[in-house]
Formats: sequence, C-alpha cells, structure tokens
Amino acid sequence: MSTSIPIQLSIVIVNWRSKDYALECIKTLTHYPPHCSYEIIVIDCASNDGIAQALSQVCPGVHVIESMENLGFARANNTAAQEARGEFLLLLNPDTEVTAGALDAMLQVMSSQSDVGIAGARLLNTDRTIQTSCIQAFPCLSNQLLDSEFLRIRFPNSRLWGNSMLYQSTNQPVPVDAVSGACLLVRGSLFHAGGGLSEEFFMYSEDVDICHRASTSGYRVMYVPSALVVHHGGRSSRQQTRRQFSNVMMVESRCRYFHKTRGQAYSTAYRVGIGVASILRIPLTILHYLHTALFSSTGPCASPYFKWASILHWAVARTSALQKYAPPGILSRLLASLHVAPPQHPKLRRTLFSDHS
Repeated sequence: MSTSIPIQLSIVIVNWRSKDYALECIKTLTHYPPHCSYEIIVIDCASNDGIAQALSQVCPGVHVIESMENLGFARANNTAAQEARGEFLLLLNPDTEVTAGALDAMLQVMSSQSDVGIAGARLLNTDRTIQTSCIQAFPCLSNQLLDSEFLRIRFPNSRLWGNSMLYQSTNQPVPVDAVSGACLLVRGSLFHAGGGLSEEFFMYSEDVDICHRASTSGYRVMYVPSALVVHHGGRSSRQQTRRQFSNVMMVESRCRYFHKTRGQAYSTAYRVGIGVASILRIPLTILHYLHTALFSSTGPCASPYFKWASILHWAVARTSALQKYAPPGILSRLLASLHVAPPQHPKLRRTLFSDHS
C-alpha cells in the first residue's frame, strides 16, 4: 500500500460501534488482498469503541478518520471517499469477511468492461447460505408491498424480486438492477461525478439509488457470483437500543427513493400502501405469537408485531414516528430534511426517545 505508486483500489469501511467486526473484516482483507495497489480507509462515526487505537496496534497502515457525530452511511462514505485515491472504490460493511479471490474477481469485471460502473459480490450469511438481498430489482410499489418471506420462498424466480440468477449454477457475471451496499464496487469517476451516495438517505436505499443513477447514465451493474463475501448482516442495527428505528428507516428511505425517482404521488401511494399492508399483517403477527406461545418449545417472539406496528405508526404519522424512534443525535437531521423543527423541551425529548420495544 505504498503511496509512491498509483492506488487502484480504495476500500472504505464505515464503523459505528462495530469494532470487533471491523477488525475481523480488515484481517480478511489483509489475508486475502487484491493483486493490485490498494488502501483501506476506516471512518468511525463517534462510536467511542476504541477502534482507532486498536487499528494503530494491529494494522497501522489503515487510514482512520474519526467523526465527532454519527454521519449515517451515505455521508460517512462520501466523507471518506474525499480522501480516497483509488481508481475504483469499494464500499464495504464492517460486518463482512472477504474470501480468497473475491476482490480480484470484481476488479477483473470492472477493468475488462468499460461500460460496467458497479459490481457486487455473492453475499453469504454467517452459516454460508446465500443472502438473497445481495441483488434485487429496482424498488416499485408491487415488489415492496408484496415483499414477504412467504412469497419469496414460493416464487423465488419471480421478476418482482430480481434475484432469480442466484439460483442458477453459473459463476459468470450477469447484469442486474442493483447490488447490495454491503459490498459495492464502483468506478471512482462515476462515484464522484454523481456526487457520491445521496445524503437524502441516512441509511438504506443508498445502494439502489446509486445503481439506478449508474443505469440511467448508461453504465451496467454486474453481479459477480464467483466473488464470495460473508455478510453477518445487520449487526450495527441490532445494537440500536430502539430496535424499531431500523424498521422505520427502511420504509422512510424507500419513500424518499420513490419521491426522488418517481415523484410525490408515487411516494404517497407507497406510504398509503405500506400502511394498509401493516394493518393486514399485524393481526397475523398476533396470531403467530399466540400459536408459538401455546404450541412451540422455542417460545413466542413479538418482534414481527413491533416491526409492523412501528411501520404503521410511520405510515399514519411520519413525523411522530421519526420523533419516537430516532436517536436524539440523528433526529434533528431527519426532521430538518422534512422541514420540521425538532422538539426542544427536555422532558418531551426523554418521553419521545423512551424505548417502547
């Protein structure tokens, strides 16, 4: 990683209270490095978990940027990318582990085909099963409102999900609509020309947005099945004391994506549709809870109920839901993007941010 030669690959990792995962991720990067010049940039979003000190001891060649606030995924990546020198930029989640040859496989596709703007890996769960979210169709009302594990299992090859190639026995790269932001390789020129990741999104939807922009600019997005990357999945989100925040942010980001790409009427239709879907699903989650409480040895789980209850809250009262579930350090930014003044009274803030999950 010498600074005297041009850098071909810049690897950017955003850390938010994921030190242990980030350290393991970087270990795999140094164990299975690409066969080119590269650099690793870690941006820490006010984690206070000692990652900078840990990296200085175990991997001093890593460039660490310390932010005094939680910037969110898009803004943090953009901040780190300003200091990146690589021809290609790899956005990599801290809870990932690369395998032998994974980086080279993606780089080979990008280097050999000038019309490929973005490439993504074959993501595996911790148990090494395929992670179906590693590729997807561009979001629309039908695939968002019908999205469920029940339908995905029964109709895995449906065009709604856009990931039928996951079930094909081939290692050849194939064009797709969008790849996961957990491991997203993008041309540096494309990334910077488009202003980086859209900071309209605090978390979620940044990946489909940049893939959509690349597609409309004439670039192809490629899925590289021979590039295997383990993605433990959602570890940072699970550390949120308010567990429903990630559920609300998922639908909030989709609403913003639809407003950006299809207009206000479409985003409103999505919000109404997801509200109706929540009303239909909440009774089913209650029935499932009662069934498991009576007949299952594993015990009941109330998470699905709280998930759809929080989403219904968002659909009915968007601002109120953001105020209830967003951590204080993030709330002001979210509300500012909606042109809403955040609550100022200390007692009100404590009430709004109490954990009801």
